[in-house]
Amino acid sequence: MAGCDPNWKNIKALTPKAVAKEGGFKAAMKELSKAMRLFKKYSKPGVKNPNPPWALKLHDWSFEHQAVLRESFAALDKGDGIISREEFAAVLLEKGAPVTTEELDNVIHLHEKGRGGDINAEEFLKGSKYLQKAFLLSSYGPKKKKGKKGKRGKKGKKTVLVPICTMPSHLISRREDGGPPNFMIETFHNITDLNRFDCDHTPQNPLTDDTGWYVDELEKVYTNINFAIRAGDLESLKKAFEEGVPVNVKDVFFKTPLISA
Repeated sequence: MAGCDPNWKNIKALTPKAVAKEGGFKAAMKELSKAMRLFKKYSKPGVKNPNPPWALKLHDWSFEHQAVLRESFAALDKGDGIISREEFAAVLLEKGAPVTTEELDNVIHLHEKGRGGDINAEEFLKGSKYLQKAFLLSSYGPKKKKGKKGKRGKKGKKTVLVPICTMPSHLISRREDGGPPNFMIETFHNITDLNRFDCDHTPQNPLTDDTGWYVDELEKVYTNINFAIRAGDLESLKKAFEEGVPVNVKDVFFKTPLISA
């Protein structure tokens, strides 16, 4: 759980679980049911989430920047991958880690060894000190097969990793205001008050529906344009093209909307 409410509904008023059920995706339904139970559990006052959203974000960030972090940690290495807590904090702050001062202190406290307060950099990169195993990216990588004792001859099959071709970051076009890349489009929100109107009692005309005058402005949510195409989200696509998003925009996998359609 990264903090997203699994009970949110799409433009068809369907929850993620309802969409999975409609499509017959039983495995997805099982995972979404689990996510809904956890969200309900940790939304209760006084209940502490062992895998808070900030910790998930930090682990994801450290995984993406592990090469740069390892290089910085190696330059400060006292031996056996050990660095001081001050140097550890300085490296994370310098590299722009997505944590507050309080959250950083919490991470340091969980990794400190002995009275000296030294930290093992590799332990931090694994993430096992501040997240449960199910939330670690390493838990979902290729596993090494253990050979059976007492037998020789046959060797286990090697897993050949095939790199995925993705667009280099310097080629990804971004919005002029510095917003998300062009292939990430704003999701259309239907702000009609469902307590007053529904499919059986629709507004007679745009002037009848004055919902926009008294509801809070919704936070902008962005989605991959190709995801919107697969979901049949025509309202979001129409909004994107009206705002100037190129019809042949490519995502990181070099896919255009036409290819996805």
